[in-house]
Amino acid sequence: MDVRTVRPADAGQLREIRNHYIRHTVVTFDLEPESEGDTRAWIAAHPAESAHPIVVLEDEGALLGYASAGPLRSKPAYAYAVETSVYTSPESIGRGLGRALYQELFRVLQGRVHRAYACIALPHAPSIRLHQDFGFTECGEWNQAGRKFGRWIDVLWMERALPGVALPEEGEEPPTLG
Repeated sequence: MDVRTVRPADAGQLREIRNHYIRHTVVTFDLEPESEGDTRAWIAAHPAESAHPIVVLEDEGALLGYASAGPLRSKPAYAYAVETSVYTSPESIGRGLGRALYQELFRVLQGRVHRAYACIALPHAPSIRLHQDFGFTECGEWNQAGRKFGRWIDVLWMERALPGVALPEEGEEPPTLG
């Protein structure tokens, strides 16, 4: 198995993983399945050298999962904060692959961002445990934040510090990280 940076050619397999969660779960609040073009645009918006990378786990040509970091919010003051996600293919759930993906994602993020946040649809004990194992702590809960499959869904926000980011001097603009 190889954990590596995403490539444009991965779009088809990534779309299959993402669409499984869109169609069958509440762990993503996306409501409509993605086209391959949507997935290609998502990949393009997450350059490997940015603060918003995507890493994938590949085994003999098959993608078994991915982890990503994206902007927390669009305002410039949030430039050093990211929202992270990790997903595995349905047949790979429970095999520890999320851990391998997050290890690589946080290795890549080191020195690029100051804080990572995760938004977890509740209830989801395995995801909470995974994030706790990676040093995330609970920092808030939003009640009935989303609606999917005819029901309201609460979300838990968790956060983790990522020390080592080089900050601009007082009065300097932060670099463009996305």
